[in-house]
Amino acid sequence: MGAEQLQQRRASRRCIVATVLGDAELTRMWKTELEEMRLRHHESAGAKFVGHEADKAVRRFLVLAKIRRAMFSYSGLTQCGR
Repeated sequence: MGAEQLQQRRASRRCIVATVLGDAELTRMWKTELEEMRLRHHESAGAKFVGHEADKAVRRFLVLAKIRRAMFSYSGLTQCGR
């Protein structure tokens, strides 16, 4: 992409921003859209965090189960049916 094309894109973006910010209704719509995007991002990030914490809990449980199984086998104790 050439320097002239970049300048044209920048000018176009400035024109769009000036149009949106110069009109009260467009500004309101833009702010509403930004708020909705922020909420979606926040919910998505929270869901990923919850999922990550759940994964960590499952991994901890599995590690503890392996340790417990190893302790029983080391001590000579076994569980019924095993």
